[in-house]
Amino acid sequence: MDAKLILLLSLTGSPLALVALHSLVLRVASRQSKNFSAQKVTLFLLCCLNAPLLLVGVLLRKNGFWSGVDLVYLLLVYNLVAYSYFHFFNMSETARRIKILVGIFKSRINFVAGYEDAYHPTDSVLVRLERMTALGLVRRVQTDRYVLKNRPFYWTARILFYVRRLLGFKF
Repeated sequence: MDAKLILLLSLTGSPLALVALHSLVLRVASRQSKNFSAQKVTLFLLCCLNAPLLLVGVLLRKNGFWSGVDLVYLLLVYNLVAYSYFHFFNMSETARRIKILVGIFKSRINFVAGYEDAYHPTDSVLVRLERMTALGLVRRVQTDRYVLKNRPFYWTARILFYVRRLLGFKF
């Protein structure tokens, strides 16, 4: 098999393997323990997946198919993708703005009282609602009721919501 084809397959397969393994590991971890850090599990998995890529690269280098530059390139690209993935995941894990937008869309949370029940720190939710109103993401229709005003940002939130669902998390 051509060395460049192996490099291409490794580069395209590693992010797919990352998402599949991440989904599996998080589902298993959530069933075994409710007190686990999803961020720590994700970071550990991202680091561990360097090993198979390094092994493939070393074996190909040993057989004369690759140079050291190819191996460095493979690891660099994977780790940059992994870094981006980690921050994408972390944003979906911690961003209340995304949860608020999805909650407004699904009408699960449509009154300020609904936000207070969902998120105890009322002040932080009200500050975020003010920011989202100022950014034109939501519009206040009553004293304590909001509706979506900006669909593109909602669809970004929705994509993150589905990624979280794929990974086994609930809203």
